[in-house]
Amino acid sequence: MTTVRVGRFSVSQTQAENWLLDDTAMNNARCGYPAYEEYRAQQWSGPLEDADLLAPVLLESPVPPESYSWLRERLPALNRALESIAPNADIASSATPLELIAPLFDGLGEPGGEAVGMPVLAGVLHRKRPRFVPLWDARIRACYYGPDAPVTPVGERSPGQFATAVAAAVRADLAVAPNLWKGLAGIADRPPITPLRALSIVARHLGDSTGVVPEQREPTPGLSDMYHNP
Repeated sequence: MTTVRVGRFSVSQTQAENWLLDDTAMNNARCGYPAYEEYRAQQWSGPLEDADLLAPVLLESPVPPESYSWLRERLPALNRALESIAPNADIASSATPLELIAPLFDGLGEPGGEAVGMPVLAGVLHRKRPRFVPLWDARIRACYYGPDAPVTPVGERSPGQFATAVAAAVRADLAVAPNLWKGLAGIADRPPITPLRALSIVARHLGDSTGVVPEQREPTPGLSDMYHNP
């Protein structure tokens, strides 16, 4: 049986395919497809603009007025950081250094950043670099963060360092089975999604306490963190 690895979990390829079929067969608020992909799709490779800051809502990550204002003030810095990453940069390839992720998220350490959080910022940024910037929420966190997960708690780590560590773990999962993830991504074609987006959909199921979580490991209890809590 072919299995798919996502952080500290693994699941059968068949189950992963079924999840993607279910979540992309129709408008499904659970994973935001296709609304998230279609939102301002013509501007996907351009610089971030005010309207892009509302995209996380389509992934069930609220953007209250104070978070919108915080993000809007940081548009110039975010766009400068995005300019260093090619629009088609692929997280599974070593051609683009993962360290380029850090400047995108380090602003979360500034005043007000804690309230915005990594899920909202990742939801804004993923649309602009859909093959390179991982999405993030509590369910994806359950797969990748914890004492028995690829990204373990440490004493001192900036938001950018944390996001880079997550990206490294995601890269490892995608790089070990590129053709498998390409096939999973191909299940959704109207509009298409990237292997990175497909991984996020599978991860959301694996990390959901109401989903089919593999029995081989006990889920790690939710761990608080000022930068990546949803």
